Amino acid sequence: MRKLYLVLAHHKPGQLCRLLSRLRDGNSAFYVHIDRKSKADFSSVRRLPEVVFLKDRVDCLWGDISIVNATLHGFRQILMHEREGMVILISGQDYPLVGSAEIDRYFEKNRCSAHMDCKPVSVVWADAAEVERRLDWYRFNLSTDRSGAVLIPPLASGRVRPIAGALMRVLREAGLSAFRQALALASRRRRRYPLEHHAGSQWFACPLDTVSAMVRYIDDHPGYLAYHQHTHCPDEIVFHTIVRHLEATTPGFSIGPSLTYVNWHRPGCALPVTFTKEDELELTAARASNLFARKFDEAMDGAILDALDDPQRRPSGGALR
Repeated sequence: MRKLYLVLAHHKPGQLCRLLSRLRDGNSAFYVHIDRKSKADFSSVRRLPEVVFLKDRVDCLWGDISIVNATLHGFRQILMHEREGMVILISGQDYPLVGSAEIDRYFEKNRCSAHMDCKPVSVVWADAAEVERRLDWYRFNLSTDRSGAVLIPPLASGRVRPIAGALMRVLREAGLSAFRQALALASRRRRRYPLEHHAGSQWFACPLDTVSAMVRYIDDHPGYLAYHQHTHCPDEIVFHTIVRHLEATTPGFSIGPSLTYVNWHRPGCALPVTFTKEDELELTAARASNLFARKFDEAMDGAILDALDDPQRRPSGGALR
């Protein structure tokens, strides 16, 4: 099966070269989005065969709609060039846990499925207050830093203390003009978009016709993306909600779990975990249900990538169910 990798990257061009070289199998193409604010030199990646750099680059902010927009740009460019295949969304700090033959074998057997963590928001965030913050409050960016955003409840909610606290932070950190913008935003009543919202990991794989259907839904329903302009971490909601809608309306379509292993639960370290050689056993176990993992940093520990590259360390015949 033809594999169409959409890669979101912003730094570490050498590691990106290694990733793409490892995934090359003669039946893959790579569509690479480089964060517009990146200053890294990706000329070495441009020289690789079967690599297309996205023309429309987005300044990506963590937790912001810009990540959805970058993904959409990638989807649109893939649809312009490709007629069939499996679209696989990964980051520049992902790495395969298995060989290319195993990746190909799995997608050949599961070519009609979307591979995406996709659960109701009330399951993903059991705290109803967190669901409310995600779907009813407004995200307002103060800076490009990961912590440089504030969540503001609509004034109509009557939540005086969190509204006042959020607006005062805007005034204190971004000034009077930003305060006025935030106040105008909070003055609008935010009504949830009329689909049952689902959520999950940002990283997923879908058949090209499913990607086409997602893009078509967004184009046919401009209010959907407009609603999510101020959602916090919409990359964990936007596509998942549409795919679950497609499952309910498309005969024969199914959804399986994401195939990218990420550890968000280890105490005492920055999350998600950046894997090192000490995590080889954990990653070996993850092969039972995943094709890829994130994240890795070759400068921190390249030995784990060497171990994953070694075919002698992989399970014979493939372990993925």
